[in-house]
Amino acid sequence: MKLKATVTLAATLFLTLAASAQDLRPVKDKDTKKFGFQDKSKNWVISPQYDKAKKFIDGRAIVEVQGLEGLIGTNGEWLLRPEYNSIGKFDKLGLCELMIKVDRTKYYGLADTNGTIILQPEFLSVNVSRSEEIITARRADPDNGVTEPLWGVYALDGTEILAPQFASSPSFRKGVAPATSGFNGRVGLIDNTGAVLLPFENLAVSDSYGSFDVLTPDFSILKYDSRLNLKEELRSPGSVRPYETFGDDVRAAAWHCGCIGRRLHSNNVKAAQITRTTAGRSATVSPLQLDWGFGRFIRLEPEIDPKAHAGCMEHPYTGQPYTLRALMYEADGSYVGIVSDWGWLEGDFPGGWIYCCEGEQKWIIFEDPNYPARQRSNTVDLPLYNQVDNTDVISGLGLSNYDLKRLQTPSNRVRREQEIIEGENVGITSYLPHPAPRGREELRVVKEATRAPLFRHTYYLGDVVNCELRSIGDEFEIRLSDRLICHFRDRFSEPSFDMEGDEEIFWGPNNSRTVALDLEPSDGSGPGFIEDDLYGSNRKYKIVINMYEEDGSFLRTLAEAPAADFMTGGIIVFEKPGIALVARGRGLREPSHNIRVPKDSRAEPKLSAILGMNKEQPGPHGGNPAPQGEGRNRPGRP
Repeated sequence: MKLKATVTLAATLFLTLAASAQDLRPVKDKDTKKFGFQDKSKNWVISPQYDKAKKFIDGRAIVEVQGLEGLIGTNGEWLLRPEYNSIGKFDKLGLCELMIKVDRTKYYGLADTNGTIILQPEFLSVNVSRSEEIITARRADPDNGVTEPLWGVYALDGTEILAPQFASSPSFRKGVAPATSGFNGRVGLIDNTGAVLLPFENLAVSDSYGSFDVLTPDFSILKYDSRLNLKEELRSPGSVRPYETFGDDVRAAAWHCGCIGRRLHSNNVKAAQITRTTAGRSATVSPLQLDWGFGRFIRLEPEIDPKAHAGCMEHPYTGQPYTLRALMYEADGSYVGIVSDWGWLEGDFPGGWIYCCEGEQKWIIFEDPNYPARQRSNTVDLPLYNQVDNTDVISGLGLSNYDLKRLQTPSNRVRREQEIIEGENVGITSYLPHPAPRGREELRVVKEATRAPLFRHTYYLGDVVNCELRSIGDEFEIRLSDRLICHFRDRFSEPSFDMEGDEEIFWGPNNSRTVALDLEPSDGSGPGFIEDDLYGSNRKYKIVINMYEEDGSFLRTLAEAPAADFMTGGIIVFEKPGIALVARGRGLREPSHNIRVPKDSRAEPKLSAILGMNKEQPGPHGGNPAPQGEGRNRPGRP
């Protein structure tokens, strides 16, 4: 009872002082031009001594002296001396933000109602979570090797819970937060005591109503309950273990510079005999005598060379010798072994490179992974052959000084690591089969429509290429490429992760993968999608371009198109994804690169037009047309 009375008395005293403080108002003295505080009777309670002054709030007032702000109490005592460019309002937790300016940079800190400094003003950003009663703040920490501003976690009294190490401010919920490491860009899970609940090795972590969904580096989705017990694992097909940088700036900078770090299949890396001719150089190519398995690939990777073999390249800053090894991997990216322990790039030419394997055998590496499959002979001309200077890694690997220097900044290194992870795995969601049509009506339309030759024809390497439409008067010029590069965008909703990029399509170890069209119901309601004017389903449909393994099993979806835009001369053009299908049979690999079509010959987005049928033609299904021809049996989904 006595304690309750004491608390009540203290509260009453505080309210009395606060009320009396509200009676004080800032007034500018006419003689001194300074501000002080007067009571209701216009008596000076705090003498004029400030350049500026704000009114009292809860017994505290912000005043300015010589351009700097401080905080005073009701009797004029300094709670915070005038050392700050600005002092913010106190929040419900009794904290105010302090800011000082050094040159053009603003630094922030926190203080409490007693004027005690909670965080010194040395942070570039400060966030206070009132609901979680925790602080996150961003600064550099040179004493601990953090040269770039990163986020740390602090208690309300300023105690450091987790030192600056996060790329963004962790957002806590019920004491737990996903956090992104500022050192490797990976995501983990922390709590408000400083414990690391999940290590920083994941691509994304999301909090889903007290449970957690985790996207791992191999693109598996792990589902945990609130106690972090693993409940389910969902593996995404098509992922590859990424090229590892091991913290080496040369390895990080060189990835996908020329042929470095690219997946080299048996199709585009060959043994070569280089000869000089009067016209320049030429190469006689033959298969590398290696166990390629099914889907194995080689990567050329720069590594420190302790033995300083012939052709080694020096690091321009450290002087360390580097060599270029050839390593073999399984289709999923798991390590198989060393193919060449040392070597170097000897030269390059338009469309490829020459690698010297351990000073003996020459390899010719084609940029196009399917290029040798198009060749009619084993002799390849090497026009504009360029000798590579192997003095250092910059010239020997085709880098620039900037490529190496920028990786000395932690944020640039993190971005590079993320770029490699995404670049190695772009398009992996295209390996997921599309859902089957919903309902009898949709299933019937798809079943009937896909009996047409358009959907029964099979396309091979060289039949599916990129295209570009160019407007010329009343015509479109369709420019055909001799390669197939598809744009993919991958989305993971739980946890949220999004990446996109271009990938050159590889037609398999034996060049025997196939492509076929499929018809699927569309969720799109806008114009351009295929209308059902044949079967009366009142739905819209889209065309899906799928790739199949040589045994007929579904591999991946290459692209989707609202409809086929042009069908002329045995060529089907899909303008939106920039893909053309050349129905000229498996033997022909060199379609005409430019054809012209009238603009008014664009196909209507209707089933009758896409299938090459006329709605009025009677067929065995009443008013529906009959399927025309059997065509080649297209691969089916498993």
